[in-house]
Amino acid sequence: MEQRAFLHVEIAKALNRSDTHARELLETAITEAKKAGTTIFTARTLLTAANVYAKTDVSRSLEILTDAINCINRIETPDFVSDDQAAQKTPVRLGRGGQYEGEYRFRFYRPRLDPESAFREFGVLDFDMALSQSSALKDKFQRGMSTLALADVCLQHTQTRPRAPKKSARP
Repeated sequence: MEQRAFLHVEIAKALNRSDTHARELLETAITEAKKAGTTIFTARTLLTAANVYAKTDVSRSLEILTDAINCINRIETPDFVSDDQAAQKTPVRLGRGGQYEGEYRFRFYRPRLDPESAFREFGVLDFDMALSQSSALKDKFQRGMSTLALADVCLQHTQTRPRAPKKSARP
């Protein structure tokens, strides 16, 4: 389920975001992710899908972001830092006659957003909405990191604005 959800999101990201096929792929990815259970991969998939939707359909993006936050809140100890964003599968290798000959180890690298980077990207689009959504995170560390990411967006925005010229005291 997780691999399919990841694949659907990546294809939808590559397509034109206003394309109906891209929206169908995103909805399929969201459905697949929710079927996979409450895991870090599910939360990452939902955060990425919400980010993709943010450019075209803000209301749907907000719904998916809420689902992602609820998923993160249901995880006992959400640790996005130690997660190396890779899934590992070890299928059994059978030889001739069906004899066991060891296992293969496959690692599937699946880069997706964590709450910090997701809220940073949402903060650029709608700072107030992102700030109110970040306060819904129950885990103090995740809430703190998301709030700091939003503060970084605010500081970056302040630094890029041109300053008004200073007025001289002389007439």
